[in-house]
Amino acid sequence: MTPALRKYHRHVWFFMAGLLPVIFIAAITVIPQKRPDPNFRSHQPEALPQVLKTVESLNFMLRLRASPDTAERQLELVIKQPLHTPATLVYLSNNEKAQPNDGVFLGSLGAKGTYRYKIGTAMLSQNNDVLLFDPIKNITIETLQF
Repeated sequence: MTPALRKYHRHVWFFMAGLLPVIFIAAITVIPQKRPDPNFRSHQPEALPQVLKTVESLNFMLRLRASPDTAERQLELVIKQPLHTPATLVYLSNNEKAQPNDGVFLGSLGAKGTYRYKIGTAMLSQNNDVLLFDPIKNITIETLQF
């Protein structure tokens, strides 16, 4: 390096040494605060107040909820342990040897947590089965009777 180039190189690094921390601090201060969007609502409906029936298994808990004011019914499925299948579909059926296409499709399951499905009173009978089905492997994961 020539002496003029060394001098120029030193001045550039000296300038950058002072400017870079200022840029980093300015970048941190202008990060917007995370505010919840008032227009965004969770896709999960609120839990109805009255629990009519509860069924538990090793991995799942199933509750039939109702509203005392209206005839509205809700099926609440709680996943206690993480699922071992990437895709799980939930069906409601009236017969004991239920297949997925025999019942009413309620929705799909994802990660561990609580899932609620609105169901009509016409779908409920004395013996209902909730069928958890894996469409990839084409197998029934579990059948919960309530």
